[in-house]
Amino acid sequence: MIRLDRLKLKTPLSNIIGFDKHHPSVTLDKKLNNKNEVLVNAYKINGNKDFGIRQTKIDTIKNEVVIDFSGKILLDDYTDLINANNIDKCLNTFNENTALQLDIQGVLDDSEALNIDTTQMIYPKYSAKMCRDSLLTMQTINRCNVMGYASKRNVGLSFISSTKKEKRRLIMYDKELRMLCGLKNELLFLNHCKNPSQVINKCKGSLRVELGLVSLASIKNRLQISDNSLVSVLTATATPNYDFLNEIKAKKQGLDFSGQQLDLFAP
Repeated sequence: MIRLDRLKLKTPLSNIIGFDKHHPSVTLDKKLNNKNEVLVNAYKINGNKDFGIRQTKIDTIKNEVVIDFSGKILLDDYTDLINANNIDKCLNTFNENTALQLDIQGVLDDSEALNIDTTQMIYPKYSAKMCRDSLLTMQTINRCNVMGYASKRNVGLSFISSTKKEKRRLIMYDKELRMLCGLKNELLFLNHCKNPSQVINKCKGSLRVELGLVSLASIKNRLQISDNSLVSVLTATATPNYDFLNEIKAKKQGLDFSGQQLDLFAP
């Protein structure tokens, strides 16, 4: 089952069931051309970072609402990540914590994914630092850049693969260390959880893996689905993180990376 840490989607205006346009988080973006014709008529709603909610846009010209949120919207179930079994809970939390309320079933039936991070919580036998050091030995194809990093607040690495048609970035990091580092966003999020220590415990010994798919074509191709509907995305059975690593590793290399290490990223 596909799991996400980020989901940005668009849905028709007809799925709006409530909107407080006078709420202090709401601004109107209206532009006119030299003929005094409306070019842009959209409401923007500031995000609520405590719940992982980014800016929302209601566009009356395009007849669409664009919402964007991360796995933090799940609060105590954060490590479960966004998936087909909890998407209704995500949308319910969105409704409760923004100036906009959406018909949840309507969104599930008629929405399109615009941007996603396919994500895994992996629990290897070794520390995140040892995993990072091991992965850094992997020889990759020329169009892929690999960077490792280590600090008191974060340990991990990133792989960036670029072509004329597509750019993908996969990151891995020590999730427990990230949660404990004391960053403001993490603390605000944990303060809203009923049992923050349990959330942190679920991250213990974990390696977080996230692959950003930022275009409609990438989502469709990498998830091997026929369309970008929310239902198709959440019910996809592809293994995009594993496939990405398998694709970027050099075909001929002294280290056989195709074995146990790579299998960590299979479902």
